[in-house]
Amino acid sequence: MTPASAPTTVSAITRRYLVLDGLRWLPTGLFIPILVLLFTGRGFSLTEFGIVGTIMAATTFLLELPTGGLADALGRRRVLLVACGFLLVAKAILFTVAASTGRPSWAVVAIASIAMGVYRALESGPLGAWYVDAVHAVDVDADVEAGLGQAGTVTGLSIATGSLAAGGIMAWDPIATLDPMAVVMGVSIFFVLLQALSLMLLMTELRPPLGIDALMASARDVPSVIRETLSLVRTGRVLVLLLVVEATWSVGMVAFENLFPVRLADLVGSTDGGAALLGPVSAAGWAASGAGAFFVVRLSRRLGPYRTGALLRLVQAGFIVAMGLVAGVAGIVAAFIATYLVHGASGPVHLNLVHRQVDADHRATALSLNSMVAFASFSVAGIGIGAIADQVSVPVAMVTCAVVAALGAVAYLAARRADPTHGRGQDPAGMPATTGDEDSVHVGA
Repeated sequence: MTPASAPTTVSAITRRYLVLDGLRWLPTGLFIPILVLLFTGRGFSLTEFGIVGTIMAATTFLLELPTGGLADALGRRRVLLVACGFLLVAKAILFTVAASTGRPSWAVVAIASIAMGVYRALESGPLGAWYVDAVHAVDVDADVEAGLGQAGTVTGLSIATGSLAAGGIMAWDPIATLDPMAVVMGVSIFFVLLQALSLMLLMTELRPPLGIDALMASARDVPSVIRETLSLVRTGRVLVLLLVVEATWSVGMVAFENLFPVRLADLVGSTDGGAALLGPVSAAGWAASGAGAFFVVRLSRRLGPYRTGALLRLVQAGFIVAMGLVAGVAGIVAAFIATYLVHGASGPVHLNLVHRQVDADHRATALSLNSMVAFASFSVAGIGIGAIADQVSVPVAMVTCAVVAALGAVAYLAARRADPTHGRGQDPAGMPATTGDEDSVHVGA
């Protein structure tokens, strides 16, 4: 299949980028409302679901650096197409899980989790890098920030749309002989195929692949990148404290990503009913997250980024406690949406502080380190918090998440005291836009 000719204007490139970004996140939106309930409905405990997430996260973690040069060596479009292939393998396996009523074997689940992990490692970066390079190839002085910001909006809308569609399918139950979760998975597979087709048609390579030598050179650079990362940690006390915040924040995320669907289903009275309601609730949560990111700039200018971050950690911990303790569906849904509002507001503040601790040469390393800490913390917490939920109760596990998340406020205030640049008039505005990929470590992709 021959791709379309290369676009010659910034607006045309941006349109292609936004289409590709939207199609990348739509299957994720379909997947989010059913993921936890799919596994718990097939006999997995929350502890075991945490292990499923750990397998995926560990795969991504281990491959993040080794695959860094793959897009340059093989071409960005090829790498993204290979990534789609791994995602299709994972979703096809999970379709069979959803279509059956029995508990799947650990071998089957592990293959799906590893395939998802490989997908996450391969797809993180090439599309955004292609967009920036394509724009600069047309106009070297063009500003790419507007397009990247629009992509953040498209990401949120795509996830929200997918979540709404998943909820609608669960409520409709269109095929009597097939579990509605399997129907959702089938629709998700369709959109992954559409994503791959769109990559073939719309993404034009700007330069020939560099070949195997470039890949080997990138692999040889991995030890030096690791040393550079460790050096940042050893010499940057403020950065270490910000990573502590990221770790505690990720523990808090277990409450509204892993535990909330189960608590909602318990209150509704059935797995399918909970999944049907979770679709529109997730969409509302993502909309609230976007609103939080939009409005937080004014708060940060008034209080300063460190105090704003600390306040947000405490407020979010309070909403997580509410999710665990309030009675009634309306109350827990309101607490969930409020939690996502604060979650979205927290992302730009935190990333802005991380950016301020490093120079341009170390920025990518610091952001990768922040992401890796999030994956590791979420994975460990998914198992530990899941065990508390299984052995004690889901509400107690949620309160535990809230207590750990609140500790992030202490780390922010300690970082404020340790930051030698604090109080010198730095403008906390211009905070980077975030997308779901940067602050979320969903098992699904």
